[in-house]
Amino acid sequence: MVSVSYAPEQASKADAKASPSILRRYATALTAALFAIAAVSGVLMFFHLDGHLLTGLHEWLGMLFVGAALLHVMRNWTAFAKVAAAKRTRVLFGLFALVAVGFVAAANSQTTGGNPLAVLAKVTATAPISAVAPVLDMPVEELVARLEMAGIKVAGPEQSLTKIAATQGADVRRLFAVVLKTDASPK
Repeated sequence: MVSVSYAPEQASKADAKASPSILRRYATALTAALFAIAAVSGVLMFFHLDGHLLTGLHEWLGMLFVGAALLHVMRNWTAFAKVAAAKRTRVLFGLFALVAVGFVAAANSQTTGGNPLAVLAKVTATAPISAVAPVLDMPVEELVARLEMAGIKVAGPEQSLTKIAATQGADVRRLFAVVLKTDASPK
């Protein structure tokens, strides 16, 4: 009779070669896939072809991309260490760090409080609708009627769109769309 000995450590080494680790199999592919999505959504955002949903997609998948990139670095640590040690890499990191600091400094030096249209929208949303209607060149009654036709209840002309949205459980952007008749269907 032939005796066969079994060495578990030999089997695990053979199994490791036969089926690579999840990190080995997915780190680069996951990084590449998430990069492609972040790149496309970033380009769309750069050219202002984005919407609220695209921005959310870009932000959330961007966070996943950071995680995937970290896995990719772990998987290829030796190669990354060699690249990081090169002088050109340090120069490029320094250059891009200066550019980033420049953008942050420029953004912080703006005295307008950010995007002027966003500031205007916030002021308009918090003003009484009796003050908003003349700016939109319409009677207060018409503004109230537009809201009520969309199923939004208005207690009075001294309410702001922000307060109306809060009491109705609605999005103030939706109320702007109704008032400006860009989308008058109720939601």
